[in-house]
Amino acid sequence: MRLTLLLALFATSSVCLAEDIRSIDEAWAYLTKPGRSDQWVVITSRKNAGYVQCENMKDFLMCPVPVWLKALPEAKRTASKKSRGTPFAEVPGSKAKQYISPQKVLFLKETLKRNGLKAEDVYSQVVDERGRVVGTSYDVRVVLELSFKGFVPLVEDILRSVWDTTKQDGYAFGTDS
Repeated sequence: MRLTLLLALFATSSVCLAEDIRSIDEAWAYLTKPGRSDQWVVITSRKNAGYVQCENMKDFLMCPVPVWLKALPEAKRTASKKSRGTPFAEVPGSKAKQYISPQKVLFLKETLKRNGLKAEDVYSQVVDERGRVVGTSYDVRVVLELSFKGFVPLVEDILRSVWDTTKQDGYAFGTDS
C-alpha cells in the first residue's frame, strides 16, 4: 500500500529529478517553467570543479558565483543577512575561504560583458544560526530575464572561460529535487 501511494505521488507530481535534465537547454526549460519559482539548477563540469548555478526568483533568474567567505572559525552554519554593493568591515578573527581566484572573477566579468550582461558585486554580512554577525562574503551575480535567449552559449562560455572546461568534457546537472 505504501509503495502504491509513493508511486501515485511520484506519477502526479511535477518535480524534476536531476537525471531528467540532460542538457543546458533542458536546464533552461526547467528553470523557466511557467507557474513555478524557487527552482534551481547547478550545471557542473565532469572534468573539474567548474559550475554555473541559477535560481528562479519568480520574475527573473539569479545566477550567483561565490567568490569568498570570511567568517569566524567556530561559525559552522552561516546565512546572508544584509547585502550591498560595497564591502562590509571584516569581523575580527575571521578566516578567509577563497572559492575562486581574483583572475577567475575577472574572466567571469569579461564573459558576462561579452554576452551582453552586467555583473553585480554583492557583499554580505553573514550570521550564524543564532543571528550573530560572524563574517562577510562576496559574490558576483548576474540577473537573467525569463525572456533571455542566450542561456546555452552563456553557460558554455562561463564554463570555458572561467573553469577551462567544455561540452566535450561532459556536464552533470543537479536540481532542487
